[in-house]
Amino acid sequence: MYKFALAFVLAVTLLVEFRESSADYINGKVLVTINNTLSNNKKLIVHCKNKDDDLGTVDIAPRHAYQFYANKSSRENTSYNCDFTFDNKLHWFHVYDQNIDSSFCRKVCYYEADENRICRYLSFMKNDMRYRQCFKWNRY
Repeated sequence: MYKFALAFVLAVTLLVEFRESSADYINGKVLVTINNTLSNNKKLIVHCKNKDDDLGTVDIAPRHAYQFYANKSSRENTSYNCDFTFDNKLHWFHVYDQNIDSSFCRKVCYYEADENRICRYLSFMKNDMRYRQCFKWNRY
């Protein structure tokens, strides 16, 4: 009887611990960082928003970064889209989509933006190097 009670208490404790850590992960925040790697000291103008929040427009100086927190949700998908302006051209990119990116960006989504593409550096290492995915710019 004692072993059964001990096993039951241990199982309940582990279940509660798992549920709390899962809730923290799901309802946590992801830091989205966008680094300006444009050539010739050009500024990068960024405007990010989701369906509930407009984060406004920011000018990112050359070799500087802009950061914001994307709040994960357990009830619905969190998604942020950003407009990028440089060289008098407007581009857009989905910088965070919880359904897609939560496996890639566990706590941080780090991007580098240049004239040709935007690259996301993934949270995990591959062959002792940070792995990255690059995407061509979406145009309006």
